[in-house]
Parts: sequence; C-alpha cells; structure tokens
Amino acid sequence: MRLASNANLTTDPDLTDPDLTARLDSAWLGADPFAPDLTIAWVSATHPDFVQALAIRQQVFQQEQGVAAALEFDGLDPTAQHLLAWIGPIAVGTARIRPLDCRTSKVERLAVIPSYRGRGIAFQMMTHILQHLDRTGVETVCLHAQLYVQNLYLKLGFEPIGAIFEEAGIPHIKMQRRSPGTSRMESDVQRTGVTQSGYESLCLTV
Repeated sequence: MRLASNANLTTDPDLTDPDLTARLDSAWLGADPFAPDLTIAWVSATHPDFVQALAIRQQVFQQEQGVAAALEFDGLDPTAQHLLAWIGPIAVGTARIRPLDCRTSKVERLAVIPSYRGRGIAFQMMTHILQHLDRTGVETVCLHAQLYVQNLYLKLGFEPIGAIFEEAGIPHIKMQRRSPGTSRMESDVQRTGVTQSGYESLCLTV
C-alpha cells in the first residue's frame, strides 16, 4: 500500500480546491477506512509506554509543524487519558483526552506519524475515543481542529463553532460533538465556570 503524507502542505492550504480536499481526506481517512492490523490501548502518563506517545507528538507537532515545546508539553498530561495505536511493535499514533467537567471532555494531541498516514488510523482512534466517552456518560466532546483535517471530524459528527483562528501559527476551527440523545451546546460548557478565553486555552491544537 502506498502511504499518503501531508509533509508538503503549507500551514494555510486552499480548502476551496476540491483536489486538495480529496487528498487530505485520503491522507487522514485512507482509501481503506480501517487498518485491520491496528492495536489501540489506553495508557496513563506514568505507564512505561507513554514515552512513545511523547515521541510521536514531538515528531509530528514540533519537528513537522514547528509547534514550540512549551505549547506542546504543557504540564497537563498527568490529568489526561492517553491513547496509543500500534501496527505490530511500532507505535504509530496517539491522542490525549481531558475532562472539562463530569459531562464534557476535550480531545487533544491527535497525531499519526507520517509514514503510517493513509490507513484510516486517525479515524479509528477517534472512533475508539468517542465510543469510550459515550459509554462513560460524557455528553459533549470538544476540540480545536487544524483546519486542513476538519473533514475528518465532520465525518465523525463534529460541528464547527465560530470563526477560524490561529494557534501556534496554524489555522484552527473549534468543533464540538454531542453524544447521541443529548442537546447540549457550547453555552453549557461555559456555565461550568470556564470562561471563553479559558475554554479556548483548554482546547489546544490536536
């Protein structure tokens, strides 16, 4: 299988270009929507395998995208759940999930290493996360999506909120998904005591 990569993309792609949109969908979802040899597991920040999650984040966010280490490694990892995805013995993807309150969680730091994109790994990780959060009673899931992968989240039931903004020099859009059967909106998150500016600082780049 030939693997897709977004290494040649600029940080501000032309999302009105249908050919580009199709290539981005392919890079993140893959022609085959599932990687049958993928293993997904939860790890804590104290688990020995957590260093592999950190290595993936350093490769993708710092080395590939130029995000400052102080933004990427913000000291909040101990308060989060972490997901790791493997193909055989190789750790290929990671994500971080933090609760904002008992009914609201935020997905952060979703990353797949370049040589394994195009297999639907990000889609499978997000599906696993959402199924887990639905089972545990979380009603609202939020994130700040890098703009060029917005379609990934749209396919998973997320809706965009507000205007495009820059974070770490990269265009982002705030997105939110409500668990089936709920009707909570972003205003419910704000009523927990998180201010608008605070909410934005919590929902960092994925």
